[in-house]
Amino acid sequence: MFDELKEYKVSDYLLFTDDGLKGSEYGGEIEYDNGYGLSVVRHESSYGGKQGLFEIMLTRNGNPYSLPPITHEYDTVKGFLTKEQVKETLDTVKDLPATV
Repeated sequence: MFDELKEYKVSDYLLFTDDGLKGSEYGGEIEYDNGYGLSVVRHESSYGGKQGLFEIMLTRNGNPYSLPPITHEYDTVKGFLTKEQVKETLDTVKDLPATV
């Protein structure tokens, strides 16, 4: 779905119960050379998952990280994102200056 992400299987307990969403679960992650990474999910408990939308979590040097406007202030995740918004976020994170 997102070419550059390493996809993984979503845990069975997070699978959608709605027949219209079953099979559309998603889990993927990437770490960039600049020290930042992004996890992208869509499942029963993700923010926006039941609406077919995605949730992201930003990381910095492997740890959850808050960086507005990528995530909300004091929060490492942001939900209710369309596929296009996730792609834009991937480009933004990829272009961030390297961390120390």
